[in-house]
Amino acid sequence: VHQADFTLGVSGFKTLGVCVRVDDGPFKFAGILPIMDPPRHDTKRTIAKIKKSNVAVKMITGDHHNIGKELARQINLGTDIRTPDSLKPQSDSAFHVDARDEVILHADGFAKVKPLDKHEVISVLQRKGMVVGMTGDGVNDAPALAKAQIGIAVHGATDAAKSAGDIVLTKDGLSPIYTAIQISRRIFKRLKSYVIYRICITVQVVFFLACLALVYDLRFKALYIILLALFHDLQIVTIAYDKQIASPFPETPTVMGLLMQSYSMGILMFVQTMGLIAYGYTFMSD
Repeated sequence: VHQADFTLGVSGFKTLGVCVRVDDGPFKFAGILPIMDPPRHDTKRTIAKIKKSNVAVKMITGDHHNIGKELARQINLGTDIRTPDSLKPQSDSAFHVDARDEVILHADGFAKVKPLDKHEVISVLQRKGMVVGMTGDGVNDAPALAKAQIGIAVHGATDAAKSAGDIVLTKDGLSPIYTAIQISRRIFKRLKSYVIYRICITVQVVFFLACLALVYDLRFKALYIILLALFHDLQIVTIAYDKQIASPFPETPTVMGLLMQSYSMGILMFVQTMGLIAYGYTFMSD
């Protein structure tokens, strides 16, 4: 019986033992009933796309270790599936805790886990500086969904999972997750373009008007300043419809990087504008 259970588990089957009895007689073992719980129809394709977007994917399941390894093989996730024992450090020393964290970081997944184990995996990855997303559908997934920065309740999830998650999929399969990654990266690029444009155009206008007032001793009516700001704001509207291509890598913006890029572009635009003014004063002025 154990050998048959092992053989079916390696092939990805869950098993149920079946017993029968006649009238009031004793139960007798009749056999093993194999049950296949295949991955969702688009899981393999979606995981390949997500990995291509440089997002690491791990499997955390309560199924038997052999079943977990077989399912991971079927969806090309990897076969380095660990048991709950690898989630516990040998001692409380920093060395053993760091070794356990490295195992969690590089493993392809975990099997035979409990809800607390899922919570621990997410906590370790977050301490490593990762932004963690978690998918789930059951009550036992709710703590991990709430812990992750991005909790995703899949289609058909329980009310507890939906309440704990940040995103609820209304469509069968996991492909909406990849779509969300692509859309969010395009939105990020539009927001980044808006911030850079807003700062650099402000730098250009401030430097330009100050230079005209101080160098050329020019004065401006308030209406012209208002119109200048209005026309700049109208240009920003086009950024919302700008066609952006999702980045192949996750982007982490830094304030200093945005300021340096914006100020460099703003000063360059100011120099170009002043060059046109100087040219007009030199060659086109009476």
